[in-house]
Amino acid sequence: MKKVFCYIAFALIAVLLLVELNRIFTPKWDDDLYTTYVFDGLYEEDSLDVVFLGTSQVLCGISPMELYEKYGIKAYNCASGAQSMVATYYWTREVIQKKHPDVLVVDIYCIFDDSLSSDESIHQALDYMHFGPNKLMAARDVTQIYDIDSDVMSFALPYLRYHNRWKELEEKDFTYQFKDKSFYNKGCISDSDWSSITVTPVDKMEKKKMAPESYLSEYLRKILEYCQKTNTKVVLTKVPLNAMPWEHHELVQSIADEYNVPFINMMESDKLKEAGINEDTDFEGLAHLNMMGAIKTTRYLGDYLVENYPEVLSDAETNLKDERWQKELREYQSERDDYLNKINEAVKSNTND
Repeated sequence: MKKVFCYIAFALIAVLLLVELNRIFTPKWDDDLYTTYVFDGLYEEDSLDVVFLGTSQVLCGISPMELYEKYGIKAYNCASGAQSMVATYYWTREVIQKKHPDVLVVDIYCIFDDSLSSDESIHQALDYMHFGPNKLMAARDVTQIYDIDSDVMSFALPYLRYHNRWKELEEKDFTYQFKDKSFYNKGCISDSDWSSITVTPVDKMEKKKMAPESYLSEYLRKILEYCQKTNTKVVLTKVPLNAMPWEHHELVQSIADEYNVPFINMMESDKLKEAGINEDTDFEGLAHLNMMGAIKTTRYLGDYLVENYPEVLSDAETNLKDERWQKELREYQSERDDYLNKINEAVKSNTND
Protein backbone atom coordinates (compact mmCIF):
# COMPACT_ATOMS: atom_id res chain seq x y z
CA MET A 1 0.00 0.00 0.00
CA LYS A 2 2.84 2.35 0.86
CA LYS A 3 4.33 1.78 -2.62
CA VAL A 4 1.00 2.64 -4.23
CA PHE A 5 0.87 5.94 -2.36
CA CYS A 6 4.45 6.64 -3.37
CA TYR A 7 3.63 5.99 -7.03
CA ILE A 8 0.58 8.26 -6.83
CA ALA A 9 2.55 11.00 -5.10
CA PHE A 10 5.30 10.74 -7.71
CA ALA A 11 2.76 10.93 -10.54
CA LEU A 12 1.12 13.99 -9.01
CA ILE A 13 4.45 15.72 -8.54
CA ALA A 14 5.38 14.93 -12.16
CA VAL A 15 2.08 16.35 -13.43
CA LEU A 16 2.41 19.50 -11.33
CA LEU A 17 5.98 19.96 -12.54
CA LEU A 18 4.91 19.57 -16.17
CA VAL A 19 2.06 22.06 -15.70
CA GLU A 20 4.50 24.55 -14.21
CA LEU A 21 6.99 24.02 -17.03
CA ASN A 22 4.21 24.60 -19.56
CA ARG A 23 3.32 27.89 -17.88
CA ILE A 24 6.92 29.07 -17.84
CA PHE A 25 8.08 27.96 -21.28
CA THR A 26 5.00 28.81 -23.36
CA PRO A 27 5.68 32.22 -24.98
CA LYS A 28 3.73 35.16 -23.60
CA TRP A 29 2.18 36.62 -26.76
CA ASP A 30 2.02 40.08 -25.20
CA ASP A 31 3.02 42.37 -28.03
CA ASP A 32 1.29 43.37 -31.25
CA LEU A 33 -2.00 41.39 -30.94
CA TYR A 34 -1.66 40.50 -27.23
CA THR A 35 -2.99 36.99 -27.83
CA THR A 36 -2.08 35.68 -24.37
CA TYR A 37 -4.04 38.43 -22.63
CA VAL A 38 -7.02 37.96 -24.96
CA PHE A 39 -7.52 34.29 -24.18
CA ASP A 40 -6.57 34.41 -20.52
CA GLY A 41 -8.91 37.36 -20.09
CA LEU A 42 -11.76 35.35 -21.58
CA TYR A 43 -11.41 32.67 -18.91
CA GLU A 44 -11.59 35.34 -16.19
CA GLU A 45 -15.19 36.16 -17.13
CA ASP A 46 -17.95 34.29 -15.30
CA SER A 47 -20.44 34.47 -18.15
CA LEU A 48 -20.93 36.55 -21.28
CA ASP A 49 -23.89 37.77 -23.30
CA VAL A 50 -22.09 37.99 -26.65
CA VAL A 51 -18.78 36.60 -27.92
CA PHE A 52 -17.02 37.55 -31.18
CA LEU A 53 -14.71 35.15 -33.04
CA GLY A 54 -12.38 35.61 -36.00
CA THR A 55 -9.00 36.85 -37.14
CA SER A 56 -7.03 40.02 -36.37
CA GLN A 57 -9.65 41.98 -38.32
CA VAL A 58 -12.03 41.19 -35.45
CA LEU A 59 -9.39 41.92 -32.80
CA CYS A 60 -8.94 45.40 -34.25
CA GLY A 61 -12.47 45.89 -35.58
CA ILE A 62 -14.73 44.99 -32.63
CA SER A 63 -14.65 46.83 -29.30
CA PRO A 64 -16.86 44.98 -26.79
CA MET A 65 -16.71 47.73 -24.19
CA GLU A 66 -18.82 49.88 -26.52
CA LEU A 67 -21.67 47.41 -25.99
CA TYR A 68 -21.23 47.50 -22.23
CA GLU A 69 -21.13 51.30 -22.13
CA LYS A 70 -24.24 51.75 -24.31
CA TYR A 71 -26.38 48.74 -23.39
CA GLY A 72 -24.91 46.97 -20.36
CA ILE A 73 -24.07 43.96 -22.54
CA LYS A 74 -21.10 41.89 -21.40
CA ALA A 75 -19.30 40.94 -24.60
CA TYR A 76 -15.83 39.60 -25.38
CA ASN A 77 -13.61 39.51 -28.44
CA CYS A 78 -12.14 35.99 -28.63
CA ALA A 79 -10.15 36.41 -31.84
CA SER A 80 -6.48 35.94 -32.73
CA GLY A 81 -4.14 36.83 -35.56
CA ALA A 82 -4.74 34.63 -38.64
CA GLN A 83 -7.08 32.40 -36.62
CA SER A 84 -7.93 29.43 -38.81
CA MET A 85 -11.53 28.28 -39.26
CA VAL A 86 -10.53 25.03 -37.52
CA ALA A 87 -9.40 26.96 -34.43
CA THR A 88 -12.53 29.12 -34.63
CA TYR A 89 -14.68 26.00 -34.51
CA TYR A 90 -13.00 24.68 -31.37
CA TRP A 91 -13.12 28.10 -29.71
CA THR A 92 -16.84 28.07 -30.54
CA ARG A 93 -17.17 24.86 -28.54
CA GLU A 94 -14.99 26.16 -25.70
CA VAL A 95 -16.83 29.48 -25.42
CA ILE A 96 -20.29 27.92 -25.47
CA GLN A 97 -19.36 25.26 -22.93
CA LYS A 98 -17.56 27.62 -20.55
CA LYS A 99 -19.25 31.03 -20.99
CA HIS A 100 -22.75 30.22 -22.31
CA PRO A 101 -23.26 33.33 -24.46
CA ASP A 102 -26.70 34.20 -25.78
CA VAL A 103 -25.25 35.07 -29.19
CA LEU A 104 -22.04 34.13 -30.99
CA VAL A 105 -20.84 36.48 -33.75
CA VAL A 106 -18.42 34.84 -36.21
CA ASP A 107 -16.45 36.78 -38.81
CA ILE A 108 -16.02 34.73 -41.96
CA TYR A 109 -12.72 36.04 -43.36
CA CYS A 110 -10.75 32.97 -42.31
CA ILE A 111 -12.96 30.72 -44.44
CA PHE A 112 -11.12 31.91 -47.55
CA ASP A 113 -7.44 32.14 -46.81
CA ASP A 114 -5.77 28.85 -46.00
CA SER A 115 -2.36 30.53 -46.20
CA LEU A 116 -3.15 32.38 -42.97
CA SER A 117 -2.63 29.28 -40.89
CA SER A 118 1.06 29.08 -40.13
CA ASP A 119 2.56 26.99 -37.36
CA GLU A 120 2.93 30.09 -35.20
CA SER A 121 -0.58 31.43 -35.77
CA ILE A 122 -2.11 28.06 -34.91
CA HIS A 123 -0.06 27.91 -31.71
CA GLN A 124 -1.14 31.42 -30.83
CA ALA A 125 -4.75 30.37 -31.32
CA LEU A 126 -4.51 27.16 -29.27
CA ASP A 127 -1.67 27.41 -26.74
CA TYR A 128 -3.78 29.30 -24.20
CA MET A 129 -6.92 27.25 -24.65
CA HIS A 130 -7.36 25.36 -21.39
CA PHE A 131 -6.40 21.70 -21.46
CA GLY A 132 -9.37 19.50 -22.24
CA PRO A 133 -11.26 17.69 -25.03
CA ASN A 134 -11.60 20.78 -27.24
CA LYS A 135 -7.87 21.45 -27.17
CA LEU A 136 -7.03 17.82 -27.87
CA MET A 137 -9.49 17.58 -30.77
CA ALA A 138 -8.23 20.88 -32.18
CA ALA A 139 -4.66 19.61 -31.98
CA ARG A 140 -5.66 16.43 -33.81
CA ASP A 141 -7.43 18.31 -36.60
CA VAL A 142 -4.85 21.03 -37.28
CA THR A 143 -2.01 18.52 -37.42
CA GLN A 144 -3.97 16.42 -39.90
CA ILE A 145 -5.01 19.34 -42.09
CA TYR A 146 -2.09 21.76 -42.11
CA ASP A 147 1.50 21.32 -43.19
CA ILE A 148 3.07 22.50 -39.94
CA ASP A 149 6.07 21.55 -37.83
CA SER A 150 4.17 20.77 -34.63
CA ASP A 151 2.64 17.45 -33.68
CA VAL A 152 -0.44 16.71 -31.60
CA MET A 153 1.41 16.44 -28.29
CA SER A 154 3.12 19.81 -28.72
CA PHE A 155 -0.32 21.46 -28.72
CA ALA A 156 -1.52 19.44 -25.75
CA LEU A 157 1.72 20.05 -23.83
CA PRO A 158 3.37 23.19 -25.25
CA TYR A 159 6.52 22.53 -23.20
CA LEU A 160 7.41 19.85 -25.76
CA ARG A 161 7.63 22.55 -28.44
CA TYR A 162 9.11 25.35 -26.37
CA HIS A 163 11.58 23.54 -24.11
CA ASN A 164 14.46 25.07 -26.07
CA ARG A 165 13.36 28.55 -24.97
CA TRP A 166 15.33 28.25 -21.75
CA LYS A 167 17.92 30.70 -23.09
CA GLU A 168 15.20 33.25 -23.91
CA LEU A 169 13.28 33.14 -20.64
CA GLU A 170 12.56 36.52 -19.08
CA GLU A 171 11.18 37.65 -15.75
CA LYS A 172 7.64 37.78 -17.19
CA ASP A 173 7.79 34.05 -17.98
CA PHE A 174 8.00 33.36 -14.25
CA THR A 175 5.75 36.14 -12.93
CA TYR A 176 2.94 36.21 -15.49
CA GLN A 177 0.93 33.44 -13.84
CA PHE A 178 0.59 35.54 -10.68
CA LYS A 179 -0.87 38.57 -12.48
CA ASP A 180 -4.53 39.51 -12.74
CA LYS A 181 -5.63 37.99 -16.05
CA SER A 182 -8.74 40.11 -16.62
CA PHE A 183 -8.35 42.18 -19.79
CA TYR A 184 -10.09 45.56 -19.60
CA ASN A 185 -10.34 45.89 -23.41
CA LYS A 186 -12.23 42.57 -23.51
CA GLY A 187 -10.07 41.32 -26.36
CA CYS A 188 -10.04 44.46 -28.51
CA ILE A 189 -6.60 45.51 -29.75
CA SER A 190 -6.62 49.17 -30.70
CA ASP A 191 -4.22 51.00 -32.96
CA SER A 192 -4.08 54.78 -33.16
CA ASP A 193 -2.40 54.84 -36.56
CA TRP A 194 -4.31 56.37 -39.45
CA SER A 195 -4.03 55.80 -43.18
CA SER A 196 -6.16 56.46 -46.22
CA ILE A 197 -7.17 53.48 -48.35
CA THR A 198 -9.73 52.66 -51.00
CA VAL A 199 -12.50 50.28 -49.96
CA THR A 200 -14.26 48.29 -52.66
CA PRO A 201 -17.76 47.38 -51.45
CA VAL A 202 -18.77 43.83 -52.30
CA ASP A 203 -21.72 44.94 -54.43
CA LYS A 204 -19.34 47.02 -56.56
CA MET A 205 -16.96 44.12 -57.24
CA GLU A 206 -16.85 42.20 -60.48
CA LYS A 207 -19.12 39.19 -60.12
CA LYS A 208 -17.45 35.85 -60.70
CA LYS A 209 -18.38 32.22 -60.34
CA MET A 210 -19.01 31.19 -56.74
CA ALA A 211 -15.93 29.84 -54.97
CA PRO A 212 -15.79 26.05 -54.52
CA GLU A 213 -16.40 24.71 -51.04
CA SER A 214 -13.52 23.24 -49.07
CA TYR A 215 -12.80 21.87 -45.62
CA LEU A 216 -12.83 25.51 -44.46
CA SER A 217 -16.51 25.86 -45.32
CA GLU A 218 -17.08 22.45 -43.73
CA TYR A 219 -15.81 23.88 -40.43
CA LEU A 220 -18.13 26.84 -40.82
CA ARG A 221 -20.94 24.31 -41.12
CA LYS A 222 -19.65 22.58 -37.99
CA ILE A 223 -19.85 25.91 -36.14
CA LEU A 224 -23.43 26.47 -37.24
CA GLU A 225 -24.43 22.90 -36.41
CA TYR A 226 -22.86 23.07 -32.95
CA CYS A 227 -24.69 26.33 -32.26
CA GLN A 228 -27.95 24.67 -33.33
CA LYS A 229 -27.23 21.68 -31.11
CA THR A 230 -26.59 23.90 -28.07
CA ASN A 231 -29.41 26.38 -28.82
CA THR A 232 -26.91 29.22 -29.19
CA LYS A 233 -27.88 32.02 -31.56
CA VAL A 234 -25.21 32.72 -34.15
CA VAL A 235 -24.65 35.66 -36.49
CA LEU A 236 -22.16 35.60 -39.35
CA THR A 237 -20.50 38.86 -40.29
CA LYS A 238 -17.68 40.42 -42.24
CA VAL A 239 -16.18 43.48 -40.60
CA PRO A 240 -15.00 46.10 -43.11
CA LEU A 241 -11.59 45.74 -44.74
CA ASN A 242 -10.09 46.79 -48.05
CA ALA A 243 -11.81 44.17 -50.25
CA MET A 244 -12.73 40.52 -50.70
CA PRO A 245 -13.72 38.70 -53.90
CA TRP A 246 -17.44 38.64 -54.64
CA GLU A 247 -17.64 34.85 -54.84
CA HIS A 248 -16.44 34.51 -51.24
CA HIS A 249 -19.37 36.52 -49.94
CA GLU A 250 -21.72 34.62 -52.21
CA LEU A 251 -20.54 31.28 -50.78
CA VAL A 252 -21.05 32.44 -47.19
CA GLN A 253 -24.50 33.77 -48.02
CA SER A 254 -25.48 30.41 -49.49
CA ILE A 255 -24.36 28.59 -46.32
CA ALA A 256 -26.11 31.16 -44.10
CA ASP A 257 -29.33 30.66 -46.08
CA GLU A 258 -28.99 26.89 -45.78
CA TYR A 259 -28.82 27.13 -41.96
CA ASN A 260 -31.24 30.04 -41.70
CA VAL A 261 -28.78 32.32 -39.92
CA PRO A 262 -28.13 36.00 -40.67
CA PHE A 263 -25.04 37.15 -42.55
CA ILE A 264 -24.38 40.82 -41.75
CA ASN A 265 -22.03 41.65 -44.57
CA MET A 266 -20.56 45.00 -43.64
CA MET A 267 -18.72 45.11 -46.96
CA GLU A 268 -21.99 46.01 -48.70
CA SER A 269 -22.33 49.67 -49.66
CA ASP A 270 -25.52 50.30 -47.72
CA LYS A 271 -24.11 48.84 -44.50
CA LEU A 272 -20.83 50.77 -44.83
CA LYS A 273 -22.92 53.90 -45.19
CA GLU A 274 -25.30 53.04 -42.33
CA ALA A 275 -22.37 52.33 -40.01
CA GLY A 276 -20.75 55.60 -41.05
CA ILE A 277 -17.48 53.94 -42.11
CA ASN A 278 -15.18 56.55 -43.62
CA GLU A 279 -12.65 55.11 -46.04
CA ASP A 280 -10.25 57.98 -45.36
CA THR A 281 -10.20 57.94 -41.57
CA ASP A 282 -11.37 54.59 -40.15
CA PHE A 283 -8.68 52.16 -41.25
CA GLU A 284 -5.18 51.25 -40.08
CA GLY A 285 -3.42 49.83 -43.12
CA LEU A 286 -5.15 47.63 -45.68
CA ALA A 287 -6.65 44.96 -43.46
CA HIS A 288 -7.57 46.49 -40.10
CA LEU A 289 -9.93 49.11 -38.77
CA ASN A 290 -8.53 51.63 -36.33
CA MET A 291 -10.29 52.56 -33.09
CA MET A 292 -12.62 54.98 -34.85
CA GLY A 293 -13.69 52.29 -37.32
CA ALA A 294 -13.99 49.69 -34.55
CA ILE A 295 -16.37 51.90 -32.57
CA LYS A 296 -18.62 52.45 -35.59
CA THR A 297 -18.61 48.76 -36.54
CA THR A 298 -19.31 47.59 -32.99
CA ARG A 299 -22.14 50.05 -32.48
CA TYR A 300 -23.73 49.01 -35.77
CA LEU A 301 -23.60 45.31 -34.87
CA GLY A 302 -24.70 46.11 -31.31
CA ASP A 303 -27.84 47.88 -32.56
CA TYR A 304 -28.59 44.86 -34.74
CA LEU A 305 -28.14 42.43 -31.85
CA VAL A 306 -30.35 44.42 -29.49
CA GLU A 307 -33.09 44.72 -32.09
CA ASN A 308 -33.04 41.06 -33.12
CA TYR A 309 -31.84 39.27 -29.97
CA PRO A 310 -33.34 41.11 -26.97
CA GLU A 311 -32.17 38.30 -24.68
CA VAL A 312 -28.68 39.88 -24.74
CA LEU A 313 -30.16 42.64 -22.55
CA SER A 314 -31.63 40.29 -19.95
CA ASP A 315 -28.81 40.92 -17.43
CA ALA A 316 -28.03 44.51 -18.41
CA GLU A 317 -29.18 46.08 -15.14
CA THR A 318 -27.08 43.67 -13.08
CA ASN A 319 -24.14 43.97 -15.48
CA LEU A 320 -24.00 47.73 -15.07
CA LYS A 321 -23.56 47.28 -11.32
CA ASP A 322 -20.51 45.07 -11.74
CA GLU A 323 -17.70 47.00 -10.03
CA ARG A 324 -14.89 45.32 -11.94
CA TRP A 325 -16.48 46.00 -15.31
CA GLN A 326 -17.19 49.61 -14.31
CA LYS A 327 -13.56 50.08 -13.35
CA GLU A 328 -12.41 48.51 -16.62
CA LEU A 329 -14.88 50.69 -18.53
CA ARG A 330 -13.22 53.79 -17.11
CA GLU A 331 -9.82 52.47 -18.20
CA TYR A 332 -11.18 51.75 -21.65
CA GLN A 333 -12.80 55.19 -21.96
CA SER A 334 -9.53 56.88 -21.07
CA GLU A 335 -7.62 54.85 -23.67
CA ARG A 336 -10.33 55.31 -26.29
CA ASP A 337 -10.40 59.09 -25.87
CA ASP A 338 -6.64 59.24 -26.18
CA TYR A 339 -6.68 57.15 -29.37
CA LEU A 340 -9.47 59.19 -30.94
CA ASN A 341 -7.62 62.42 -30.22
CA LYS A 342 -4.53 61.04 -31.95
CA ILE A 343 -6.52 59.90 -34.96
CA ASN A 344 -8.28 63.25 -35.25
CA GLU A 345 -4.94 65.05 -35.04
CA ALA A 346 -3.54 62.83 -37.79
CA VAL A 347 -6.57 63.47 -40.00
CA LYS A 348 -6.31 67.24 -39.50
CA SER A 349 -2.59 67.15 -40.21
CA ASN A 350 -3.13 65.21 -43.42
CA THR A 351 -5.94 67.56 -44.49
CA ASN A 352 -3.75 70.62 -43.91
CA ASP A 353 -0.98 69.07 -45.97
